[in-house]
Amino acid sequence: MRSFLNYLGGKSRLASRLASRLPASRCYCEVFGGAGWVLFAREPSYVEVLNDLDGRLVNLYRVVRERPGELAAALELLPRSRALYREFLAGPEPEGAVASAAAYYYLLKNAFSGQVGCGFSASKRFPGKYSMRADFTRWARRLNKVTLENLGYEDCLRRYDSADTVFYLDPPYFGTERYYGGNFAAADHERLQGVLGGRAGRWLVSYNDCPEVRALYRGYHVEEVRPRYSAAKVAAAGQRSSAAGREVWITNY
Repeated sequence: MRSFLNYLGGKSRLASRLASRLPASRCYCEVFGGAGWVLFAREPSYVEVLNDLDGRLVNLYRVVRERPGELAAALELLPRSRALYREFLAGPEPEGAVASAAAYYYLLKNAFSGQVGCGFSASKRFPGKYSMRADFTRWARRLNKVTLENLGYEDCLRRYDSADTVFYLDPPYFGTERYYGGNFAAADHERLQGVLGGRAGRWLVSYNDCPEVRALYRGYHVEEVRPRYSAAKVAAAGQRSSAAGREVWITNY
């Protein structure tokens, strides 16, 4: 199944291929959850974890799972409006879990490339993607037994590590750290690699293809991937023109 939202760096075009590269496991954990495209593309594991450091995103998942009808009703009242987009962007955060989830969903659906703050997505060239009507029932069922976490990547990896765990990680790409609100710095790439090196579980990391990433993960299995991204999405992701649209999938198995 597809994800219900847009999010910066989402894997909509690669989810099925990524899911096929991940071995079956008793425990499956997405460390940088984002839009959850790979989770939704996989067959459910006995234990599933969707983690993200973005608290507003985790709240949205909880509301989709536990109060889908209330969220749909709240969204139906919101017109597609640049002024309302700017109002939600400026804050303050709406009170209550449902109101907060509705505001964040609205921002994500109306933001260019799913990047909140990047600009209102409607223009003379592109129609808006936002629909006031939404039915979250399917995703509520799929998320029913998924553990939703709001942890840093180090804590998440250590907490759920085991020989029966498979991790999927889609960290901010090298050189794009500025787009993630200070939650992931350039030094975190090396720190993440160090934490992964001590895991008992199997893992797959997706990254942009650049010399720094290849040097950092020298000795692991590296698969080159050439997804077909739009020029707008490549620009939004901040990838270098020489490697635009290229990824590497790195595994310890």
